[in-house]
Amino acid sequence: MLRSNASTPPCSASCVFTGIVLLIELPLGVAIALAMPRTGWGVSVCLVLMALPLLIPWNVVGAIWNIFGRPTSACWARTLNALGFDYNYTRQPVAAWFTLSLMDVLALDARWWCCWPTPA
Repeated sequence: MLRSNASTPPCSASCVFTGIVLLIELPLGVAIALAMPRTGWGVSVCLVLMALPLLIPWNVVGAIWNIFGRPTSACWARTLNALGFDYNYTRQPVAAWFTLSLMDVLALDARWWCCWPTPA
């Protein structure tokens, strides 16, 4: 299966996508974790806000992004279309890749923020 010519392009695309997301996610997560307050009432507020994405079940995340990105009814898609971008993630690979990358970074980056060690 790994030597098949049919499996090489999807595997390569998956590796490139994973690499790009990690290049975005790691520095962003570390930068936000370092910018979070270490003392005072802001610590609790930041930790609660950063942990909220972890409380949403995985199957609901897809439905939420489907609602946000629907080009006919979602405000995000309407805004992008009004700004001159032809955004339709069901018909355009670039829009689908952008939406998927944004979903991945926003949903998974919260783990970096919550797990970053803070000095006592």
